[in-house]
This record gives sequence, C-alpha cells and structure tokens, in this order.
Amino acid sequence: MLNVIIDSNIIIANYFLRYTAFSKFCKYFPERLIRVHVTEVSVEEIFKNYRNSYKVIYQSLNKARRELNKVSVNQIELKNAELEEDAILKYKDYLFNFFKENNINTLPFPKVEHKEIVKYSVKGKKPFKQKDTGYKDFLIWHSALTILKESKQPLVIITKDSDFLDKNKVSKDFLDFLGENNIDSNRLAILTSINEFNNKYLDEIIEKVDLRKYLENYENAEEFIEDFKTEFERQLEGYSLDENDNILPQEYENPSITYASFTDFDTIDDVEVYDDEYFIINITMRLDCEIEFYIFKSEYYIMAEEGHRFSVIDKDWNKHYVAAYENVNLEVEFSIIIDKDLSDMIQVDVNEIRNYGC
Repeated sequence: MLNVIIDSNIIIANYFLRYTAFSKFCKYFPERLIRVHVTEVSVEEIFKNYRNSYKVIYQSLNKARRELNKVSVNQIELKNAELEEDAILKYKDYLFNFFKENNINTLPFPKVEHKEIVKYSVKGKKPFKQKDTGYKDFLIWHSALTILKESKQPLVIITKDSDFLDKNKVSKDFLDFLGENNIDSNRLAILTSINEFNNKYLDEIIEKVDLRKYLENYENAEEFIEDFKTEFERQLEGYSLDENDNILPQEYENPSITYASFTDFDTIDDVEVYDDEYFIINITMRLDCEIEFYIFKSEYYIMAEEGHRFSVIDKDWNKHYVAAYENVNLEVEFSIIIDKDLSDMIQVDVNEIRNYGC
C-alpha cells in the first residue's frame, strides 16, 4: 500500500483533470493498492482559485464582446456563458463526483491547536519562512504527519509548492518537522507532477507495444503520420508559454506560439496499451516555432542595444509595450490517447516544452 496526497496546485493547473497523465493515473493506481488523498485545505483553495479564474476570464470575455460590438453590425451576446455562482456550483459538483468515481479520499482539516501553529511560525522556517501565509501549507504538513503516524506505509506528496521542496528534493524544514515528530523521513517522497508519479510507480505494470512494427501492418501509415503532424501543429498554435520560464528571457511577456513546423518526427518514447480500444502514445518532437510576445519599452531599448535577435511587429503597440516575435527551436513532449485503428485522437496533451539547439 502507498499513500498519495495531491496538492491543490496540481489540480488548479487543469481544473477538470482532463489530461492523459491523470487519465492513466486514475486507471492504474487501484492496481498498485495506492490510496489517493486530497486535503480539505486544498479543496477550499481549489474552489477559491477557480472562482477567481472564472471571474477574470468572464470579465475579459465581456470586455472583448463590448469592444467587438462597437465594430459589428450584428450585436453579440454572451448567451451561453454561466454566471459566476452557477459556474462555481457546477464545478464543485463536478470535482466531488470526480473524487467519488475515482476513489479519491478527502482528508479533513487536521486537529492542530493554534498555539502550536504560532509557536512554529516564529521559528522562521518553511512554510512560514519566505511568505507571511504559510498557514495552509502547515495544515497540509500536519495531514501528511497524520497519515504517516496512522499507517506504516510510505507517503508521496505530488506538489510544485516550494514550501515542500528545496531544489526538487524534500525541503530540510519539512524533514526536520517530521523528525521532531519521530517520523522516519525515508517514508516520505515528493514528486512535482502526475506524469513523474506515473513513470516512477505505474510504468512497470503498463503493457507496451512497438508502434513501428504496428505500423508495418497498417496500410494508411503515411496518412496517419501526416495527420499526426497536422494535429500537433494545430495544438501548439496559440499555446501560451507563460509557465515555461526557462525557454525565453523573462522580459518577454505573454509569449505564445503563433506558428509551429516539425523538423524531427522520429522520437517515439513509448506506446502503452490503455485498454482494449485505445493506446497512449508518448512522443518527443522537435519544431521550429514562431513566438509572439510583448516587451516593456525601456527593456526593449536595452535588449535591442545588446543585440537580442527578436523582430519587431509594432514598436508602438501601446503606450508602454512593443509587440515582437522570435523564431525558436523547441523540443516538445506530447501524450495522446488514440484508438487502435489510429483514426481517432480523443486526447492530446503537451507534457513539457524545452529549448534545443540555437
């Protein structure tokens, strides 16, 4: 038996959990006798963020509608957009039903006295070290502590929160906290994504196939490959790179891919049998991409003088920003769920994007 806690940031990154890695996770974790938990602390944070996200997007959409109506003969209305309260209620129903259908347990708020929280907060350690609001993370630490005390089994926390991590390893402060409570720190592991968990704990039980051999008996193999390329290029057009801070200079704001063309289609990482009808194909591809972004004008002049290789679209995009683009070579890891006839891609996900070459 293995216990797993999924932190709120993993769910907030994809509110409806509609991506290949999570589909695979939910399908296979029962076979490994894995018990999956989400804390009530995290659930409240998820709902708060969903509400804020929906409100911002709705307001932006409504603003765009009003601007479009200024130049449109026929006036456009937001007929199908749900009001904020309706949207949050439907999302709550969706998430709780999802947890129930996939046997994901909700951990109640831990029983910890305020005196203990205050006493720990003045130590200047994580999760109170780098920010004033470490309260919620400290409660999750206590939820983890409760599991480790009540069960002799190991625990994995899946999170990207820096309060749990020091350079992708369990933070020293978290380890010290466990040690102070007589818990063997070797029983705890922290991973930063569902995909990483799948590779570590589920990969060995998943049946694999050789796609190249499979294609030898497939009469429309060339057509499939071309459709494959076209679909992935379509998926990347307009793809936001805001969360991929390592790809572009930090001065580039709101970067997105406007054009993608494959240069290498030869790296199929593996093909997994999802069920009797579908495969999961994990593939790494190299692409030439055009990326558009905005640069604050003062930073633009400095970077232009330093010889950065971007091209200007509009030097006076507005009062403060320059619109520009740059051609970049990217390596992209995809996962897709596709039927065994290779004709219907029901899910396509971008797992990771990184630079390659110059």
